[in-house]
Amino acid sequence: MTQINTWLQFALQQMAAESYLDRVLSGELQLEQALRLGNNRLSAALASEPILLGKTRMTDQQIIGFSVHYDIIDHHANDATGFSATLIKDLRDPTGKTYTLSFRSLEYQNQAQGGDWERDGQGGAAGEIAGAGFALGQLVSMERYYEELKRSGKLPAGSTLNVTGYSLGGHLATVFTLLHSNDINHTYIFNGAGIGQIGGVTSVVTEADRIGQLITAMDAKFIEIDPMGALTRSGSSANVQNMSWYQPAVIQVAGQFQTTGTASMPTGGLNGGVTRTDGVFQKIIQLFGVGVTGGDIQLVANSGIHGPVHAVLIEGQPLVEGLPNPFRDYGNAHSITLVVDSLALQSLFETLDPDLTQIDIENMLKAASSAQADATAFSVEEHVAEGDTLELALDALRTLFVPNALDKTTDFDDDTGGFGNLGTRTEFYTHLAEVQAIVANQTFSIEPLVQRDSQGRVVPRLTAAELVAEAQGNTDQGLAYRYALRTMNPFAVVGVDYVGLGHAANGKLALYDPATGFGEMTEQYLTDRATFLLAKLDLTLNNRTTPSDSLSLTHYGDAASRFDIPAGLSSFAREYLFGSDQADALTGSQFVPTDDHLYGGGGSDDLRGFGGDDYLQGDSGNDRLDGGTGGDTLHGGLGFDSYVLTADGTDRIEDGDDRGVIQLNGRLLMGGVRKEGDPDSTYKSLDGQWIFVRNGSTLTLNGTVTIQHWQPGSLGIELRDLSASPTDPGLPTGPFAFTVIRGPENNDLDPPGAGPSALYGHGGDDILEGDHTPLLGAFDDLLDGGAGNDTLIAGLGHDYLLGGPGDDYAYVDDGDYFFGGDDVDIMAGSTFIVNFTNATISSGTHYGEGGEGN
Repeated sequence: MTQINTWLQFALQQMAAESYLDRVLSGELQLEQALRLGNNRLSAALASEPILLGKTRMTDQQIIGFSVHYDIIDHHANDATGFSATLIKDLRDPTGKTYTLSFRSLEYQNQAQGGDWERDGQGGAAGEIAGAGFALGQLVSMERYYEELKRSGKLPAGSTLNVTGYSLGGHLATVFTLLHSNDINHTYIFNGAGIGQIGGVTSVVTEADRIGQLITAMDAKFIEIDPMGALTRSGSSANVQNMSWYQPAVIQVAGQFQTTGTASMPTGGLNGGVTRTDGVFQKIIQLFGVGVTGGDIQLVANSGIHGPVHAVLIEGQPLVEGLPNPFRDYGNAHSITLVVDSLALQSLFETLDPDLTQIDIENMLKAASSAQADATAFSVEEHVAEGDTLELALDALRTLFVPNALDKTTDFDDDTGGFGNLGTRTEFYTHLAEVQAIVANQTFSIEPLVQRDSQGRVVPRLTAAELVAEAQGNTDQGLAYRYALRTMNPFAVVGVDYVGLGHAANGKLALYDPATGFGEMTEQYLTDRATFLLAKLDLTLNNRTTPSDSLSLTHYGDAASRFDIPAGLSSFAREYLFGSDQADALTGSQFVPTDDHLYGGGGSDDLRGFGGDDYLQGDSGNDRLDGGTGGDTLHGGLGFDSYVLTADGTDRIEDGDDRGVIQLNGRLLMGGVRKEGDPDSTYKSLDGQWIFVRNGSTLTLNGTVTIQHWQPGSLGIELRDLSASPTDPGLPTGPFAFTVIRGPENNDLDPPGAGPSALYGHGGDDILEGDHTPLLGAFDDLLDGGAGNDTLIAGLGHDYLLGGPGDDYAYVDDGDYFFGGDDVDIMAGSTFIVNFTNATISSGTHYGEGGEGN
């Protein structure tokens, strides 16, 4: 397990020390008001303002966490040297003997704006560090304050003492650790300045000895001028930088001890300054924020001589902000707020999986966003910072663990200084707390999908084929990878109850089972999603808005996440589009025939492939899949789906639940019949246009359309084998009880009485009706319409109906025979009317032959 949460806790205490806590001790402000105002000396009424000049402020969640765990014991407000420090007690220690001494940073705002630049800046302590190597005035105050804490009993003897410092405070913390190493447990420095060199060090006189002598010599100068110690008293409004004696004293003492300023040493950064790991420096860890984008260089952090350095990923900021009157470093990437917010999210990852390393976590954070900070920015400028890296990574976890949250995304501010926006940061910490509450006392296994290569670059860990192989596993790990591919996350979380959290509803995470039709995770979906994820990582890991490959030919789009990746050659791009849980309309390339892949997701979607060999997958919902021209593959999924085909290619259909219809060349497919003597498993549609050949569960149409996993009756297709149906018994010859023959006029004939009848209409549009009175009995009648458009209504017996030439209509019952003759004939069964243009065979036992025509 890493030390991320430990670093976070000390960074939080450092943030508290940056606040003007003297106003709390005096009763002017409540603690929460002071912490919310942070490094802004303003009225309490402004404590909740989202944007203030000072960015080191606590959100409500941070304030609650701080108040529960820590107590402010003492605070030394800015004195005449600009020195300020806070003593904090750790309430988590049951012995009550753990404390932190935190040294405030350089306050880069002028006093008129609530800061202390006049005493801390280049004309003050910061200038002393750069020129003389040591902030002599503040070091004098530091030593006096430490003695006062011990003398007063506020820091009890035998206590465990940790030390923190930020920026200028890091310089003070380093010196303090050298001077009092036996009193200190550990020192945590954030974006801290180091110390200069000092002369006169020998094998007998140590570096710490010489620095102690240096401070004593400067202290003597203070005593000469201020024997009562007013200048180093908490809250002094004086400024030693304006006193005539001060600068000469600094020059004299620095010269006496042959010091070298940090400005004469290598610049800061990971390899800057002079890193020491010997002796006392082993108790120091030098944490500093590093932005991947923007112009992040370290001018203060890690300058001079310092302890072992450790980088923390932060959201990139402009190097120079506030043109045409710029400031650099202090208000942007140098801010401890950026470090704290990053550590807070990293701590959540560490809590979820204690086996993760900081490198693992930061690799995943880098993969979360493609945003890039500008190098320079005006005082007020929009979208110049990285902004959303932490928020997107948090949202990935929150969507997983809090799927029913009303507010689905975490707001961010990527404008100048937006990283300190208390409004968006409050939402960030509120959402983070939601996840912490859900996963309390649980651990999982998080598998990053990115890694560092031999050159230190973050790259994908798996190929597309390897991602698919992992996702196809019927294991908890496979389930986690399928969720990662669906959500496009750069990590897979193993051990989550995906079913209980609702992520697996309607087969969303199930591997497709052709036997049942259940599961949306087809092999093609997994393959396309894996290539999509790698294309996304190409953007996020390289902070790009367009693919690295300028010749890429695939446009990816995801309606659910609204993530879009343009093709390098957009004019020839194929469309790989994924819908949401809503009703989506997705279309392939309309002007250039391309092999498009369209996935509807939930909802009733409309998918149109147009030209090319397309793959359309509807998933759940009543979807419409139109492949257009070319050889297409249509996979409907669950729901009543409509398949639209043109018989100009080799098309394949696979439906998830056998529900739906197929429209081919504008005609609805309803099935066919096989007569005795026809080839085995071969059926012809009633209009004669389509030949169905069944081979097990595979059904082909005219050799061009293949329906996979077809079962009798699925997709509205009925195939009837007529080989066992009654054969034509021939024209009935009687004996008939009644025979009625009419001429070419239009006739309306009923049976004259009880008994079998033969009714002949001959020419004209006749209406012939068999017996229909149950009380008289059921008789086998012959109805012959002859020429004309006849209506033949079979009666109660087994009747024989002849339509003859013309457009005939027949109503038949069980055991009847109908021969329509030529032209358009319509037969109605006992349950519903059937038109031979688009026919199925109704219930009951009937025999019908259409003859020539429709």
